[in-house]
Amino acid sequence: FHLGDGARGLDFVRRLRRDTEVPARTLMPTHVNRNPDLFDEALRLVREDGVGVDVTAFPDDEHLAPALSAPDAVERFWNAGLPDALLTLTSDAGGSLPTFDATGNLVKMGVAAPDALLATLQTLLRRGHPLERILPTMTATPAARLRLHAKGRIAAGYDADLVVLDDDDALVSTMARGRWHVLDGQQIVRGTFEH
Repeated sequence: FHLGDGARGLDFVRRLRRDTEVPARTLMPTHVNRNPDLFDEALRLVREDGVGVDVTAFPDDEHLAPALSAPDAVERFWNAGLPDALLTLTSDAGGSLPTFDATGNLVKMGVAAPDALLATLQTLLRRGHPLERILPTMTATPAARLRLHAKGRIAAGYDADLVVLDDDDALVSTMARGRWHVLDGQQIVRGTFEH
């Protein structure tokens, strides 16, 4: 579920669980860190109903206030003692980032950068969190929740999706489905809208 800033928050998810037989494992509200009240409600939903939630890694721009940064939201989730298997961390890479004025008119359109997950990983590592705890939130856990059976792990029969970091946690190489896209810092494959 793609969440906005509406006053109803996660009410529709609670009603869906209360009034239907839809299992908690099939629900995953995203953008739960878009404001502090919504995030607190998401933590209650996880605790009380076992619904997994998705934190969005996005650039820490002013126009995103009052959103919680992804690192802050992940730490709050962990500090709440909730099951790691119910937290995913994803990005809107390539998605639109509209900015509206007070009357709802579009004043600017941006595009979410693909490096938001890497920046979140680097921040959490700098804050002293172990890679073994951070990495599953953006690899194995989303793959399992979305039932992407060939993703999220390094194993025989899985897609060869790899990211190589140096000793300073900077990106060195990236492989997607066995094909290098970035190798030793050089971009090999370009997207449709890249030069």
